[in-house]
Amino acid sequence: MTAPVSTAYLIENMQDARDRTLELIRDLDDEQLMGPRLPTVNPLRWEIAHVAHFYEYFILRQLYGFESVLGERADQLYDSIAIDHDVRWDLPLLTRAETLSYMSAVFNRLVERLEGGMASEGDSFIYQFGIFHEDMHTEAFFWTRQILAYATPALAVACDVSAARAAGAHPGWAKVPGGAFLLGAGRNAPFLFDNEKWAHPVTIEPFEIAKAPVTNREFQAFVDDGGYGRQDFWDAEGWKWRQEAGAEHPV
Repeated sequence: MTAPVSTAYLIENMQDARDRTLELIRDLDDEQLMGPRLPTVNPLRWEIAHVAHFYEYFILRQLYGFESVLGERADQLYDSIAIDHDVRWDLPLLTRAETLSYMSAVFNRLVERLEGGMASEGDSFIYQFGIFHEDMHTEAFFWTRQILAYATPALAVACDVSAARAAGAHPGWAKVPGGAFLLGAGRNAPFLFDNEKWAHPVTIEPFEIAKAPVTNREFQAFVDDGGYGRQDFWDAEGWKWRQEAGAEHPV
């Protein structure tokens, strides 16, 4: 069971997720919003409308019988299950202005149908499900910008962690003793996804893990020291890739 939350809480969190989405695409021009066809990212103009379609499809249409703002075009353009990744650049997508209008219209309908101080258990789940889905995509918007070498966005809503990244290396290893822990969500969790059912014990052997991610400077030292030529630094699959790619440095 999902713990009921207030309608104000749902609206506040929807607005937070939407503000983050908008600030991550606001500075991009029309060409950047489409970007090159790559297997690891979506065209951003498609992806932001897909976020709105997700809310509209699962909440407004499936649960409450609303008609789509876009009619049949909504599923034809933005259903991620039905539309293969590779063709998303070829679709007759909404223009930038139309996309933002669609997103706003769906958002307003979502807010308008929330009544009273407390949301129902069903709304408490499905609205948060939509919010977390948008949060997941804003993470994708970050890596899309990074992969495409777009400028760092002006971050007012999303936290700017550049200062923390500039702190440098944090060498050393943390020892994790291992043991049994519960993986998954308990039946009394206030919110959970279906693939988190149910908590069950898992045993982990002791291991060590670096205290912090490797910095560019540290990795440069590895490359300069011939790390790409030493098989003992690679697992079997990685070494096979390195030989096939002829990689002597990051590619």
